[in-house]
Amino acid sequence: MATGSRLTALAIDRAKPGADDYYLSDNDGTRGGGRLVLRVSSTGSKLWYYRYSIDGARKVIPLCPFTAKPMEGRYTLEQARERARALSALHRAEGSRDVAAHLDAAESARQAEARSRVQQAESQRLEQMLATDYTVSALCDWYVKHLQQAGKVSATDVRTIFSKNVKGTEWAVLPARDLTSKQVAALVRGVVDSGRGRTAAKLRAYLHAAYALALKAELDATAPEELTRFGIEANPVANTAALSAFSRARERALSGAELGALWRYLTEKPLTDAPLAHCAIALVILLGGQRTTQLLRAKLQDFNPDSNTLVLHDPKGRRQQPRKHVLPLEGDALAIVKALVARAAGKQSTALFAHGKSATVTKTVSDAGAEIVRALLDAGDITAAFQVRDLRRTAETMMAALGVGKDVRAQVQSHGLGGVQDRHYDRHDYMQEKRAALAQFTAHVASLAAAEPS
Repeated sequence: MATGSRLTALAIDRAKPGADDYYLSDNDGTRGGGRLVLRVSSTGSKLWYYRYSIDGARKVIPLCPFTAKPMEGRYTLEQARERARALSALHRAEGSRDVAAHLDAAESARQAEARSRVQQAESQRLEQMLATDYTVSALCDWYVKHLQQAGKVSATDVRTIFSKNVKGTEWAVLPARDLTSKQVAALVRGVVDSGRGRTAAKLRAYLHAAYALALKAELDATAPEELTRFGIEANPVANTAALSAFSRARERALSGAELGALWRYLTEKPLTDAPLAHCAIALVILLGGQRTTQLLRAKLQDFNPDSNTLVLHDPKGRRQQPRKHVLPLEGDALAIVKALVARAAGKQSTALFAHGKSATVTKTVSDAGAEIVRALLDAGDITAAFQVRDLRRTAETMMAALGVGKDVRAQVQSHGLGGVQDRHYDRHDYMQEKRAALAQFTAHVASLAAAEPS
């Protein structure tokens, strides 16, 4: 290494590249510490270094390139000397400090501080998002979306209950993770106090399910990542009292005379020309007590005119895909379905129960059922009101009384078929058994309707 007593700008300017790299050093301002060194490379570049010794070992710290005029990222001679003096002071501190180790530690601390600032800013951003974007209302929306994507018919009911009882409340805008059990109780209590106990029970159940969905998202790789951002760590609904008094299963089943009266009412005029809601109620009965919501979702493509069958899609339970529920059609049931197909084709709709181009909704059928109930009550044909959904219980009760076995009734009504045996091993379609059971049941309904009113 070439050395000199003092570097000058002229000496640096005259330093030309050689066959190999060589070095110029400066003694000024570095005594007792280290030495400022300029490396002149064979390519002509000039780079400043600070060289020092510690425990007998020579160490070199790269600084930056040389520049004759001040320039960002480069040192003039005076700037390099100033930097060398600062490093020499560090080296002389505490006897003999390892400058490189000190600088590395300082850089690590700087980077750690920078990371801390970034993390703090990100934490503040997330806190703001939790306060504005991941609210109780947003969690309710996510749960409804989850049900819709899973094809659950309950999605509409859940959305309606959330919309009427959560949205617009003081709790809706709270971060979902901050909602407390006491606040849940207050929210549900307001619905109970309004005289809507059954709705309150549903609201509690739906909120519980929404929080449970978000709570397990952290450990469920199939759950949407967005759900993890709600930061749910506990289910605030779990600690609230269950409203079992409002969740009791209905027990109303029509007697034979009542079902006969209902069938006479429905068949006063040809069912093939009847309102859609009346057709739906008739098919609920003729097909052995099917669920109204599943029946109304049927498409034209679900009717097979070659085999005279109708496929309903049963998403109830924890099925990933709805179960195909195939029903045989005969007699009045077949005539009604064919009339519905022709009516839907005329409306250019794909829905079997075509109301315009869309499908008739459950409320329409429920309202029509309520109107029929009022008429039957006024006529004295029934002694107590019933709902359309009670026809499912009525049908199973009567099929049991007619001697239809439990397994066949389950196949007719598509319930209790979620076990391992049914899902994986039993491939029998039970079509003959279902056809025989429905024929027996519909003949019984006809005989009830033909009987003289008491």
